[in-house]
Amino acid sequence: MPRNTLFVELAKGAAELTPEKILSCVFGVSEFEAEVYFKMLEHRDEAPFTVEEVGELIGRSRSTAQKILKSLLSVGLVRRQEETLPGGGRRYLYEPTPWEEVTELGLESLERVYREVKKWFKSYRPAEGEDG
Repeated sequence: MPRNTLFVELAKGAAELTPEKILSCVFGVSEFEAEVYFKMLEHRDEAPFTVEEVGELIGRSRSTAQKILKSLLSVGLVRRQEETLPGGGRRYLYEPTPWEEVTELGLESLERVYREVKKWFKSYRPAEGEDG
């Protein structure tokens, strides 16, 4: 499912950065979890989703969907709301965070990573015997 794949020239060769790879890198989720976010975003008109509905959407079990949603929730890629059921009890409903907000979160994260990696490159000195 190619979506706006980005090709980046590197020192040796090129890197193919799919949207899933970019979200994986920037938010620390797996590429499959990023794919689930995009799938939810594509179906946002059907949101909010139950865990079961997300499982059906991605063709996985309820427990797998629950683990993925927990991961996406922890980094801000989905939102969760609690619903009280008429007979008692509760369930959670999930919706993808709007792309505009994800863009802002991602750019802020990328800026932090850039600053830290830049500092690291400037201060790192390989130990004796390491290639460098």
